[in-house]
Amino acid sequence: MVILRRAILLALVCVAVPVCFPDFPFSAGPMIFGLYIVILLGIVLVSAVLSVLPFAKSKIVNAFMDIVFMIIAAIILMMCIPQYDGVHPWQKIKQGRYPTKAQIYKGLSQIGIGTPKEWQEDFKDNMNTAKSGIKKVEKVVVKENRQ
Repeated sequence: MVILRRAILLALVCVAVPVCFPDFPFSAGPMIFGLYIVILLGIVLVSAVLSVLPFAKSKIVNAFMDIVFMIIAAIILMMCIPQYDGVHPWQKIKQGRYPTKAQIYKGLSQIGIGTPKEWQEDFKDNMNTAKSGIKKVEKVVVKENRQ
């Protein structure tokens, strides 16, 4: 279960970093997947070595190790993901250039999640579709009750 939890957390980190820094070429996708596999193997090996220690069964130690592993994974990803401007995300953070809200919205739209305005528009469209469907059902029910 510990390895599964760490694999899921690592997948979230592997999605979060490109969302925050979305100006990457198409070739970054396979690179992120390859880094995911390599980092996950490293986590499995370190977890296997640490599992023989008596304190490794503690929930607090496991939670601490999860945090440490994910911070290390995020740093590795930010040091390796190429960007169009030639500056890696880790260098941008060291220079004080943090992700903006616009960059995060752009990153979310790249993975298929729209901006809040699009969410509102989609919600209105879905509500209108639902209302028209309800009206059609009401007409059919009323028509059948008359017969």
